[in-house]
Amino acid sequence: MKETDFSNKGKCRSCGKYATRLCDIITGTAKWAGHPPKNEDGKIPPNTPMEWNLTCDKPICEKCSIHLNEYMDICPDCFKEIKLKGGTKL
Repeated sequence: MKETDFSNKGKCRSCGKYATRLCDIITGTAKWAGHPPKNEDGKIPPNTPMEWNLTCDKPICEKCSIHLNEYMDICPDCFKEIKLKGGTKL
């Protein structure tokens, strides 16, 4: 598995330590405005997504991260928001 480069992400938003993760909570969706980019043949590459998820992406350290599973980490701010909206079964 390829390591994510956090050199431009800076410090954890919660404690200020070096961030090694980004928050994975989905905050919305995005889609192409017009046509997706075409390759050098002038065709849209196969499997080009027309819509994709946007995530919080706040930099967080391993200690401040809430781990839902081996692939998903949540920042404390998003976790509080989930609990406020009634998401008690995480």
